[in-house]
Amino acid sequence: MGCLVFALSSCESSMDVSREGGDLTAARGKVAPKDWDEWALWADKLHATGDGQGHGPDVGSDEWAQVLDRQLNISDQSGHGPDVGSVEWRSAVEARLLKR
Repeated sequence: MGCLVFALSSCESSMDVSREGGDLTAARGKVAPKDWDEWALWADKLHATGDGQGHGPDVGSDEWAQVLDRQLNISDQSGHGPDVGSVEWRSAVEARLLKR
C-alpha cells in the first residue's frame, strides 16, 4: 500500500501547475482545466503576463484576460475576435499556448 501512495503522490507533484512551482513541460502536456481559476493558473504558467516580480494583473481577472488576449494576438488590432473569456476564446488561447 505504501508504494501505491508514493506513486500517486509522485504523479500529482509532477503535474503541479501552480505559479509557485511545477513543471512547464507538465503544464504543456496536461489537458487544460475546465474551471476558470484553475485554467487561468494553467495558462499563466505557460505564458506569464506579469514581470515575475509581482507586477501585473491578477491572474484570472478581466484585466489579466485582456492582457493575455493582446499578448497572444487572439483578437485583431480592431478588437475583432472571440469574446474574451468565452469557450471559443479559451480554445484559441490554448491553441497558441500549446503550439509554443
